[in-house]
Amino acid sequence: LSVFNVSRVSGSVFEWTTLLAMFVYWIIAIGIIKLFLMGKTVSTSEAAVKLDEQEKK
Repeated sequence: LSVFNVSRVSGSVFEWTTLLAMFVYWIIAIGIIKLFLMGKTVSTSEAAVKLDEQEKK
């Protein structure tokens, strides 16, 4: 499957599809990290501090 053309400059090859795949994997990794952070338990004092910070913004 070729989404983009392969660029060749003075013997070097740059594959745009590899760059696209890296971007997609990065987005998936961010999503997985956010899922893990959503499940993290938070103490009452930590929650109070975060809520106060949000109210000030």
